[in-house]
Amino acid sequence: MSKFVALKKFIKDQDGAALAEYAVALAVVIGVSILALQNLGTSISNVVQAVADILTNNIPA
Repeated sequence: MSKFVALKKFIKDQDGAALAEYAVALAVVIGVSILALQNLGTSISNVVQAVADILTNNIPA
């Protein structure tokens, strides 16, 4: 009978499910963060390139 009770407790235990949900949520947050940082890096690169182009074209020889 104790094996049945232990099995019943194991089935009702929600810790594993909660851990899996947190892992999925963390994966989504990491994925969104990576995409945001890639876009930000591209934007920063474009601004730096624009400033470099302006400085290169406006320096008197």
